[in-house]
Amino acid sequence: MRNILCVENDYITSYLLQKQIERMGYYMADSVETGEEAIERARLLKPDLVLMDIKLSGSVDGIEAAETIIRELDIPVIFVTGRGDFKTRKRAQQIMPVDYLVKPVEMRLLQKVIEDTFIRVA
Repeated sequence: MRNILCVENDYITSYLLQKQIERMGYYMADSVETGEEAIERARLLKPDLVLMDIKLSGSVDGIEAAETIIRELDIPVIFVTGRGDFKTRKRAQQIMPVDYLVKPVEMRLLQKVIEDTFIRVA
């Protein structure tokens, strides 16, 4: 079973994402609130995919954390964020994420992006 790391500092959003991921048939490896935790847990758990918010608790934002995870571990990252502004989106695109989804995200779209990602990396 594919496992996913969720990086989200809003408890309710994290909980809802976890429930939806489980309904899709995937395993939520862990859910963390900071960029620092995201890097640490990705190194330890080696998830198949990371769902990453950009604005996080702590001093490392989601883009910095995703850059480290992609560079060091070659784990695909999908941004799921409330930050849809051009400057943030452009900065995020420079690290080559799988996708950049702006909240609120329709769950069918998220499922399609996740499934397409797993097909590409299979």
